[in-house]
Amino acid sequence: EWIWFSRLRGNSPTAMLSPADYPTRDAIRAKWDGIESEVRAYLASLSEADLLRPFDYALTNGTPDSQTVADILLHVANHGTDHRAQLLAQAHALGGQTIAQDYLFYLGAKGT
Repeated sequence: EWIWFSRLRGNSPTAMLSPADYPTRDAIRAKWDGIESEVRAYLASLSEADLLRPFDYALTNGTPDSQTVADILLHVANHGTDHRAQLLAQAHALGGQTIAQDYLFYLGAKGT
């Protein structure tokens, strides 16, 4: 998410974040809180027209690319589900108790 939302805000990173820069859970939490705040502000600023416009950016290796903002946002959401599945599989393999993660279970718990 950090890379994609950096791109959408005009900065195409040339590398992933370095784990060495976030050695503790508190450091990770602080970084994530900042990213989440920036993501929410960006999303709140979008109009319907913004979603449909082409957006040019560079991949981390410098290769130029272009997609609509809507397609980039859909990619971010879809890619996040892949990472969620990987984490749940790892937790299960390590003997951890997993909980229902599906959206419909979430709605049921909310009573909707």
